[in-house]
Amino acid sequence: ANGDDYEISFYIFSSDTVPPVVSNVQAVDITPYSARITWETDEGCASQIEYGTTDAYGTISPISSTLVTSHALTLMGLDSSTTYHFRVRSQDVAYNETMSAHYTFTTAALSNFRYVNQNHPSASDGNTGMTVDDPWLTIQHAADVAQPGDTIIIYPGSYDRVTINDGGSPGNYITFKGLNVPDQGLVDPGVLFDPANPMPVPGNPAVNAVMRGFTLQPAYMVTEPVSYVRIEHLEITNISSAGYSGASAIFMRDTVRVEVVGNFIHDVNPLAHGVGIQGSGQDNVGNVIRGNTLYRVQGVGISIVGRGWLVEGNDISHGLDVNTYTGEYDGSDTDAVRFFGSGHVIRNNTMYDYLEEEQLGDPHIDCFQTFAVYPESQFAHDILVEGNTCDNFGQMLMIEENASGNYVHHITFRNNTLRGARAVAINGTCDYFTFVNNVVAESHYGAIGLGHSPYLTLVNNIFYNNGGGSQIIDEDSKVGTVWDYNIHYPDFEWPHKQPEFDQHSMFGVDPRFIDPAAGDYRLRFDSPAVDAGLMLYAFNYDIDTVGRPQGAGWDIGAREFTPSLELYGAAGDGFIYLHWTANVSMPVTSTWQISYYTTTAASPVMVTDSLTHTACAHTLSGLENGQWYTVTLTTVGVTPPLSDTVTVQIMENFLYLPLVLR
Repeated sequence: ANGDDYEISFYIFSSDTVPPVVSNVQAVDITPYSARITWETDEGCASQIEYGTTDAYGTISPISSTLVTSHALTLMGLDSSTTYHFRVRSQDVAYNETMSAHYTFTTAALSNFRYVNQNHPSASDGNTGMTVDDPWLTIQHAADVAQPGDTIIIYPGSYDRVTINDGGSPGNYITFKGLNVPDQGLVDPGVLFDPANPMPVPGNPAVNAVMRGFTLQPAYMVTEPVSYVRIEHLEITNISSAGYSGASAIFMRDTVRVEVVGNFIHDVNPLAHGVGIQGSGQDNVGNVIRGNTLYRVQGVGISIVGRGWLVEGNDISHGLDVNTYTGEYDGSDTDAVRFFGSGHVIRNNTMYDYLEEEQLGDPHIDCFQTFAVYPESQFAHDILVEGNTCDNFGQMLMIEENASGNYVHHITFRNNTLRGARAVAINGTCDYFTFVNNVVAESHYGAIGLGHSPYLTLVNNIFYNNGGGSQIIDEDSKVGTVWDYNIHYPDFEWPHKQPEFDQHSMFGVDPRFIDPAAGDYRLRFDSPAVDAGLMLYAFNYDIDTVGRPQGAGWDIGAREFTPSLELYGAAGDGFIYLHWTANVSMPVTSTWQISYYTTTAASPVMVTDSLTHTACAHTLSGLENGQWYTVTLTTVGVTPPLSDTVTVQIMENFLYLPLVLR
């Protein structure tokens, strides 16, 4: 190796057009919170799973690109006693893909229930805790005596902080679960925090299990990690009021497969430098942080440290640098997510409204941040950030290196929407930074400010209405870089354009979003971004898990354009008035076809009226009052055809029924 060596990425194409054969699809090793999906293919293929709680799925795993014939992927962070629908996908070296049939599995039920209820007249840590009428008094006692497979149900009340030194075992989590999904009704989203007149959002112990947080770490001199613990449906707030001197609502050190799911964490109010959910040290492995709400957290919302975390579906907003009870300055920067270590997937989170006017000091405010100040094992690398929305921050991503070189590397941002940075959206230094199919909009100073960052890949992005242009800004960043197929709107003069890059990009061309002023960055049917992107092979879906491509080619931006039709019906005396909207341009030779049936009709009735491509309304007359009608509208001469259905009851008094079947 020498100083001129650098990594080369390439795709292999083949004349093979035969898709693989998928067989023996199974869900095995099913626990309350996980399942392993296995299958086989007749040739070496990549592995991927679509899954969800309906047959529409809704979640898709990143592609495991290793070509194998025996496949196995583990789904983590699932809910107990829940039926999941799934199908597997495999593509061979020639990118021929096969999707399996539809399958289901049901996660295991929780068991070994124990109860904590401080408000029960007989509550005592001397009880058995085994029935609702013989509950323990404290969560700490439950943590001290819990065994693998135990489920601790925590009734509404106000509880102290808990230290967990021992965990469960594979397939036998120890679960700490609030009786109710946390009610957030005391939050008034229309009221901003005023640092001059601090007013906290109080806990709600009448409805929620409210407590002051968890510390998960092995006892002193114990080398076994705390493993297989799940914390769910708790309200965590005001952690320092009970004398706790730490900074985190949930603190994890030396943990494995800890899951933090569906909690309401707010007004954390540590003594200084707060964190909502914090990993500390490199030995936090495979943790899942899913579906939590973090609101008015001082300092950092989620700090990811370790290896192989899944952080998804969290709602993080209104971070602060001030104690909401005392008005004291916290002294820290205010970021939604920081990440260190390797192998993390950070996806489908919504982060918004980290506002200057809610701060006491002048914190550095980022949606994402990492920096190279930890030991080498904690420098961020091989991290995937996808499907997230960041709205209204100082910066969207800051990567800070140290003076000795670039240690942060192989960071991938794809399918994200980043809106409203008050400075430069993406700033810092990173080797092998991949930024593809994102939308960066309304950034005050510009979208991209990366310097001294070789081996960049910036493809298929839309840079919309930013304060400056997005271009390579130094010679170091040209090394090994691919920068093309982007849309820049409006055009710009600074920074200077680099003629060897952006050769297929569009400058000054409006991408034609649905409603960019409202943050709706879906593409219109006539958007120049449709089918105009570079086809990529590392992933095959957009921010909404819609498959790519939908048309003849990949779309530029975070969302694929998807043709849609919406039909509406209003009932009157013996008639139904129909009107509809479609987001496509109908060919002049195409027509609309209407059919309907009732509960008594033997077969659908076809409406024979000739409805041209310009029609957007029609009245069905001569109908029977009191009868339910199911009406379907379908395009003829459009590929793929569009269809929608409404069900309406005919009433003499013009009763409007909004029931729509999709």
